[in-house]
Order: sequence, then structure tokens, then C-alpha cells
Amino acid sequence: MPLVDIVGTDGNPTGQTATQKECFEKGLLKRCAWIFFVCEKRGILFQMRSKNKALYPSHWHVTVSGHIDS
Repeated sequence: MPLVDIVGTDGNPTGQTATQKECFEKGLLKRCAWIFFVCEKRGILFQMRSKNKALYPSHWHVTVSGHIDS
């Protein structure tokens, strides 16, 4: 599993890295990217999360997102 940079509450890197799993387990802050798709008629495109996801499998979500590797 790739490592991500740990950030403080100010959003600045702490110099530490961890796996995504460690971040979830320890409540560590990390950076991620989100993309929202807004349709011409002011609709928002939703996606269903994979049934294989550890958190909220098969739930609807409003974005495409991901963690930013270290």
C-alpha cells in the first residue's frame, strides 16, 4: 500500500508518512483530491462506492476522490 504524507491541522506536512490504513486507524490527517461533476442543469453526478471498499462499501458518494501518494 502506498504511503501518504501526514499533515497537521494547518494542512502543512509534518514530515511523517503512513499507509492509508494507519491514517484511518489512528485518525491521522492526510491530503486527498476530490472531483465534483456538476451537470448543465445544476445536477450533481453521484457514484456508487465499490462493494470491496473497507469504509462505506456500496454507498452513494458525490465525488471521485483519492489519496495523494507521498
